Amino acid sequence: MGLKDFLKPKWKHSDWRIWKDILAKITDEVMLTLIAKNGKRIGVRVAAVNKLTGKTHLTDVARNADDEQVRLAAVKLLHEEP
Repeated sequence: MGLKDFLKPKWKHSDWRIWKDILAKITDEVMLTLIAKNGKRIGVRVAAVNKLTGKTHLTDVARNADDEQVRLAAVKLLHEEP
C-alpha cells in the first residue's frame, strides 16, 4: 500500500483487504458487474461475481470478462441456478 492510497477513495484502493470490505457493502448488480469485468485483482473480480444474483449480469460477465477465471466463476453460478 502506497502513500497515494491514503488520498484515494476506498473504491480506488490497491489493497485487496480494503476491497473485501467494500464488496461486502455493495449490492448494486451493475456496480458488481463492472467490478467483475474491470477490477485490477482477480480475487476481487471473482468475489464480485460471487455476489451477483441476476442472470443477465452473470451472463454478461461470462461472455465479456477478459479473464478466464472470472468467466468460469460466472458460468458456474449460472449452472447452479434452479
